[in-house]
Amino acid sequence: MDSHAKLLCQCEENLPHGFTPYLEAAENLTVSAANLALETSRPVVDRFGNTVNTYANKGLDTLESKVPIITKEPEEMLEITKSKATNMISSRVDGALGVTEQYVEYFLPRDDDGLLDEDADNDSSTEEDEVEIDPETKQPTERIREISNKVRQRSYKKAMKKLSGIQTRSKEALNKLSFTVDLIQYAQSSLNSTSAGIMDSANRANITVQNGVNTAKSNLQSVTSTINKQVEENVLQRAILLSRQLSDTCSLVESGILKTSPQLQPLLKKATQVKESTDELYQMFANKTSLSQLPVAVLASARPKLLFVETSLLQILEKISDQPPIAWLLKSHQEEQTTSKDEICEEN
Repeated sequence: MDSHAKLLCQCEENLPHGFTPYLEAAENLTVSAANLALETSRPVVDRFGNTVNTYANKGLDTLESKVPIITKEPEEMLEITKSKATNMISSRVDGALGVTEQYVEYFLPRDDDGLLDEDADNDSSTEEDEVEIDPETKQPTERIREISNKVRQRSYKKAMKKLSGIQTRSKEALNKLSFTVDLIQYAQSSLNSTSAGIMDSANRANITVQNGVNTAKSNLQSVTSTINKQVEENVLQRAILLSRQLSDTCSLVESGILKTSPQLQPLLKKATQVKESTDELYQMFANKTSLSQLPVAVLASARPKLLFVETSLLQILEKISDQPPIAWLLKSHQEEQTTSKDEICEEN
């Protein structure tokens, strides 16, 4: 009522005097309506007022018992709410970190030899007899740092093992292919020298020419039986398999360079040249069933190609291992790193 009276007073002051009778009539009408409402509702209020008050008090008591925080001071309510929110967030973060650790252990399992020292840079684990800290009690930042170090170290060792495996297999294939080429050259030279000696002996035969011819045939059959068709096919198949393996390795390296950072693009030209050389070696032995189908000049050209593939491929793999993505996987303190590339090579 007071607010309505103030509003009417403001209207009387602001409006012209001609509207005053209308405002007074409206005021009287409003006051009469309010008085009538109060008079008519008084019996109901007097009858049910105590019941309503009792019900409201019981409801308020129930609310205070179930939510006691509403009885606290505003500052205390803020502190309690902040603490509960912090605990809830911390529990969710701990759960997420636990799941992350499980995924790391699944996709990057610890090696059986146990060479990885994943806690070497952890300031809280320096003594052997120190009580191990429960992962759930560690700070989230500390657990995140440990997980990051674990992923970095295990990823580095896995990458180095793959790279070292490529290097080892490439060296083995090159050595075996080089030995096979030497074997083919030796077989050809031995066969040619034996045939030439036989023909020379047959030409210089005089009275015992028939016996010389028979002896020549016997020697020729002996040489032919030593390096027969089956042996030749086996040697050629081995050369084809090894050259094909080298070609596939070079294709893998070339495609990897194309997909990596621009820093490796200068190596693309050399990788392409190495790939072409391995393809030429493969075509040199492909579809050959006899050593006689390999010209001496072609075999002589295989030696420099093998040397070029060996030196170039190993240089490319060394430069790939020095790139930033691989270097990032290294620990920040090299003296604390327990797994090195040399150790991985020794393992393989």
